[in-house]
Amino acid sequence: MKQRLVQVLDNMKKYNDGVMYQEVFGFNPVTFYDVLVIAPGWKPAKIIRDPAYKVTVLEQHSYFSGYLVEKDGFKVAWAQTASGACNLLDHIIICADMKFGKCVFAGAVGGLTGDYQIGDLCTPSECISGVYMNHYLDEKLPNFTPFEKIYPNKEYTEDIERLIETSGYNLKYAKT
Repeated sequence: MKQRLVQVLDNMKKYNDGVMYQEVFGFNPVTFYDVLVIAPGWKPAKIIRDPAYKVTVLEQHSYFSGYLVEKDGFKVAWAQTASGACNLLDHIIICADMKFGKCVFAGAVGGLTGDYQIGDLCTPSECISGVYMNHYLDEKLPNFTPFEKIYPNKEYTEDIERLIETSGYNLKYAKT
C-alpha cells in the first residue's frame, strides 16, 4: 500500500472507532474474500443471473450497499457505490484494509457505441485519466497530468480474457 494511503487510513481511524467497511457495506473483518468487486450503481442481480450463485444482502442504503456473493466456496465482497470519482474513491479507501485477494471494478467506463452495448464484456488496453481520482494519494497535486494514458496490468488482463473465453462469453476488443 502506498504510504499516503496508510496515512489517510490512520487519520480516518482517529475519528472513527468502528470498522468502516463493516459499518458501510456489512463486510466481516474476519473473513477473507477471494475478490472485492467495486461496482458503481450495479447490484449483483443486474450482472449475475445464474441461480447457482448465492447472493446475500449485507447492508442496503440509498446510494451504496454491500453484498456477499458465493459459489463453490468462493466468496466475493460486492460493494455497490454511488457513481462519480469522489464517491468511488471514498468507498475504495475504506475497503483498503479488508482481507481480499483481488479487486475488480465493474461498471461503465467510456461510452456506448455501435460496437459496444449494455452488458458487453471488454477489457481496456488503455485508459485516459480525465479526473484527479487516480492522483488523490500522490504526495504533490502538481504530479497530475490531465488526460494521460494509464495502462492496465497486462498479465491480469490476459487472465481475465482467458476466464471469459473458457466461460463461453464473448469478449469485445477496442479498435486500435
